[in-house]
Amino acid sequence: MSKLFKAILPILIAMMILSACAPAATPTQAPAAPAEPTATTAAAAPAEPTAAPVEAEPTATTAAAAPAAEPVEITIWHAYHTGGSEEATLTKLVEAYQAANPNVKVNVLAVPFDQVFNKYETETAAGGGPDMFTAPNDSLGNEVRADVVAPIDELVAGKLDGYTEAGVNGVTVDGKIYAVPGIAKAVALYYNKDTVPTPPATTDELLQMVKDGKKIVINQNAYHNFGFWGA
Repeated sequence: MSKLFKAILPILIAMMILSACAPAATPTQAPAAPAEPTATTAAAAPAEPTAAPVEAEPTATTAAAAPAAEPVEITIWHAYHTGGSEEATLTKLVEAYQAANPNVKVNVLAVPFDQVFNKYETETAAGGGPDMFTAPNDSLGNEVRADVVAPIDELVAGKLDGYTEAGVNGVTVDGKIYAVPGIAKAVALYYNKDTVPTPPATTDELLQMVKDGKKIVINQNAYHNFGFWGA
């Protein structure tokens, strides 16, 4: 009930009482009842604040493209048999390296085994020669003393842990490493089971058998008998 209607209601009641006491009169058209107060239109609710503008996250700037690696060309000599498994393995290794390092060109040259050291010493003395070469380590001491090979300790630091101690010692001269062991070769010892029922397990046992009267025959090829030189 509105406040305005509450204020008019007592007046209407008083008029009704007074009219009841008054003499009847010719009825006249009753005045129209006051219009019900209409509810005023509620004030429009304040507009909700608009969402604050979202600041765009700064986009990562595109990293500057790395400069292209400079082209590098290296030469490797080897004395493996042409068409052999060793040469095929080297070829696969070179191909894999070049695929991973497209800026590097590797030139591979096969040199006859009996010429590799002379050719290397001759060409390096003239300022040429390969960057790397594969060869037996039996001439490594001579190459070091001739100052035609460089130590590689820093390059192989922590990378030779999987090699045998004997293999690493074989490429070490005066405490410095000059090569990476590449091939381990086994020397076989044949024995007659009728005269040697139990083969010796060590060189010392073999020497003791010889001292006890057993005969041993050594192949005339010194390359295959290097294990007995110290004996």
